[in-house]
Amino acid sequence: MTPPVDQPSDPASSQVARYLAAPDAPPVPLPYLTYLFEHVADVIFFLEVLDGDRYRFSAVNERFTETTGLPVSAVVGKEVDAIIPPASLDLVKSRYREAIVTGKVVRWQEVSSYPTGTKTGEVTVTPVLDADGACRLLMGVVHDITEHVHNRHQLELASLMFENSHDAIAVLDPEGRIEAVNPAFTVVRGFSLDEIAGKAPRVYAAGLQEPGFDEALWAQLRATGNWQGELWSRHKDGHVLAEYRTITAARGPDGQVRNYIEIGTDITESKRAEELAWRQGNYDVLTGLPNRQMFMERVAQAIHDADQEAGSFTLLVIDLDRFKDVNETLGHSAGDEILKDAAKRLLDCTRDGDTVARLGGDEFMVLLASARTVDRTAQTIIQAMARPFAIADETLHLSASIGITHYPRDAADMESLIKHADQAMYVAKQQGRNRYAYFSHVMQERAQARRQLIKDLRNALGERQLEVHYQPIVDLATGSLQKAESLVRWTHPQRGMIGPAEFIPLCEETGMIVELGEQIFETVVRDVADWKREHGTILQVGVNMSPVQLLSGRESCERCFQLARNAALPEHTLTVEVTEGMLLDNNPIVVQQLRQIAEHGIDLALDDFGTGYSSLSYLKKFEFQYLKIDRSFVMHLEAGTTDFALCETIVTMAHKLGMQVIAEGIETPEQLELLQHAGCDFGQGYLFSKAVPRRIIGQWLASQAMPWMRSGFAAQAFKRAHQQLSQ
Repeated sequence: MTPPVDQPSDPASSQVARYLAAPDAPPVPLPYLTYLFEHVADVIFFLEVLDGDRYRFSAVNERFTETTGLPVSAVVGKEVDAIIPPASLDLVKSRYREAIVTGKVVRWQEVSSYPTGTKTGEVTVTPVLDADGACRLLMGVVHDITEHVHNRHQLELASLMFENSHDAIAVLDPEGRIEAVNPAFTVVRGFSLDEIAGKAPRVYAAGLQEPGFDEALWAQLRATGNWQGELWSRHKDGHVLAEYRTITAARGPDGQVRNYIEIGTDITESKRAEELAWRQGNYDVLTGLPNRQMFMERVAQAIHDADQEAGSFTLLVIDLDRFKDVNETLGHSAGDEILKDAAKRLLDCTRDGDTVARLGGDEFMVLLASARTVDRTAQTIIQAMARPFAIADETLHLSASIGITHYPRDAADMESLIKHADQAMYVAKQQGRNRYAYFSHVMQERAQARRQLIKDLRNALGERQLEVHYQPIVDLATGSLQKAESLVRWTHPQRGMIGPAEFIPLCEETGMIVELGEQIFETVVRDVADWKREHGTILQVGVNMSPVQLLSGRESCERCFQLARNAALPEHTLTVEVTEGMLLDNNPIVVQQLRQIAEHGIDLALDDFGTGYSSLSYLKKFEFQYLKIDRSFVMHLEAGTTDFALCETIVTMAHKLGMQVIAEGIETPEQLELLQHAGCDFGQGYLFSKAVPRRIIGQWLASQAMPWMRSGFAAQAFKRAHQQLSQ
């Protein structure tokens, strides 16, 4: 084994050995030698030199037993082969031979394992020569350096760690001044030892901690000997880094602080990742506003503060009107730009202390800290959202509907508060959009009634309680029954008759319209087939189809087509009626489904023509067989009026495009005659009949006696029309 770099001081036993070996040394009294042998701190042994490289223990001291764990009686008289561990035996014997041959003291370092453990010793062997110069006795002294070697090894490990650690390590004196730093310290913080030796760690403090932080840190360190936590440091070049730092007091045997060891771990990247994850979890990526989670936390805190201080606050729910239409026609990227612009406008409309959040889609919420500014803020938002949005080359005009609710007046918990704000917002939309509405408990009652109606409607669908009635569509030239429009009717067990205008929107909103549409289609197919079989009459029946049905997927339409095929109905027996609003978005699914309808031999009718976004491109793109003039043009129809001119124009245009025209809402003979004069093909309205059950239609077909042909103004009008045709 290589001797240690720093050897221990020469022990007393080695000095004695040199003294005894000196030729001019005076004799030492035997009691002295005996005392020395028994009390010296080192192991002493004597070996008798035998023939054949053999050595026998002739004496060992008590220290030998303490060090090795072998009793004197088990050693004395035994040869070294039986005592010395086999791993050390060859080395030991070679050193013995060297001492005998040279006649000089031999030293070496030896590591051996004994019952007391592995020991490291500094061994000295001195040959004892006879008068004739022969060596028959060896005296050995072993100085135990196990602890010294261990400590030196620990120092070497500590030095390796200090030099190679990736953490920034600084050694401070008891006063907190820097004495040493490791290479990583310079890498992490940019300072070399020469630049900061003798200075306090505040030289690389970022100055971002709370006032008094440094004093509190050292107070805890002196009291407990340890401090750890996260703090900010500043690099030599000025940039700030996050650290997890530990400072530990290193004490001497007397318990006094010798040094402080400061270890700093750079956690800047992990803090950035943590901050990013937190931001992604609490802020909307698109607009940078707080998201639903953070907003709910803010509302919960506002409730807590209001309860503690007997205060109040206000919530605003803001929804962009018709945003879906714009988003789908111009694409999601344009919609995203609108949302980002809307978020900026909302921030401009609010004050410090208010919270603006995006909950999802085009829905925003504002938490107002002061109730005194509610009306002004809401009106400012309305005006801000009404300003044009410039997206690429497009200038878009939107508006906003706002619902307002107060805590604690309108609700005592967060869920109810937000629900009430939503209800108020929907009321604002129902009142015409581009406005705000306050929550009232009347709204709550209406909302509860609405939820109950949805529940009842779902049950009615499941039990097939909704009925299909048919309103006749009359040939305006002859008065004959040519067609009919199917209309759904619901007789509620408690409320009685509920109009379609009330429950159809609920069906569309909840998705029940798909099931209802299939039930209506199935009923119409069955009834038309029954009339054909029973009366030999093919009556063309129109079925209204909701956009929700067309957008629900191909499966629903396919099931309807299959019903018509199974009934073996002739082509053009059924007509699907759609509104202009359905065509506005130019949705590819709607386009595909309408083409599928035409391919299955079902006619198409464009309902409510002229009331919405009328465009000739619809008529060019889709092969409509019928145009239906909306009742709003018919109800004020008089000769020489704009309404009459419009009706004439629609009829002329439709005929030139190969379509026939159906006028809705005919209630007077005068309206009938004017439409006949305009060349309109068909009409429906209360002048002829309201919507009636299937059995009534069956009775009319059986008798071929239509009630509007028996007497009255309608009959006279048809009679005059017939006379004019025959002339």
